[in-house]
Amino acid sequence: MAKRTTYQEMAEGLKTILKRRKISYKEVADHLGLAESSIKRLLNANDGQFSKIEKLCEWLGLSFSDLLEIHENKNEQSYILTTEQEALFKRYPGALQFYLELTEYELSVEEIKESYLLSEASVTFYLSQLERVGLIEVHAHNNVKNKIHSEVSLSPSGELAKTLLKSSMESIYQVTIKMMEEEKKQKRGTVSTGELLFSQTSAAELYREYELFNEKLSKVSARDSRLYPKKELIPYTYFNAFIPHRVFKVRIPNIS
Repeated sequence: MAKRTTYQEMAEGLKTILKRRKISYKEVADHLGLAESSIKRLLNANDGQFSKIEKLCEWLGLSFSDLLEIHENKNEQSYILTTEQEALFKRYPGALQFYLELTEYELSVEEIKESYLLSEASVTFYLSQLERVGLIEVHAHNNVKNKIHSEVSLSPSGELAKTLLKSSMESIYQVTIKMMEEEKKQKRGTVSTGELLFSQTSAAELYREYELFNEKLSKVSARDSRLYPKKELIPYTYFNAFIPHRVFKVRIPNIS
């Protein structure tokens, strides 16, 4: 019975992903070399071959755990980027930063333009590209409407995720070095590195405290996000350190 439930959950997760990425059953059938009717049976059966589910996961850049998490969080209506949207952000990381500034940090187009010293042509380029892939609508005087009304996410094992992780780790490395060099001057955050030895009992105790602290951070962040305008909030990087710095932030270059 457990296996049947797991298979159904994975199949439901796959159907959710296919719907969000606008991938038809025919495209899936062509990829697996099967009839479209076979794909429908595969994704609607109570039980089936995990090998085919695995092949689909590889094609979509997902893992089994991704599917289960998507199924469990289905009611939260997380938006998964389409292949076209991921391709845009991978080719132009500045377009992702532009989108984040518009939506997550709630800056106006004019504020982004001034902050990054962008030309009018570059602003037009980024707006047109984001509109082309269905993320925003651009109205008169560069008034922008965000078309995605839920949290935007991507597969942790996808190519875009790997690109962003690499960029984020390089950014974290640079800011960590800076914090260590100017520790006495920095009053808004702290970071330290080193190796410590603990017994298994002590490690278990500290790990539980660490989990509780993580929960507290999430609750306080959620509370502040509800209470304050996003422009007044400081993005802190959190990786066993607490630094006023965005995890992912790249330059938005001018497009020549």
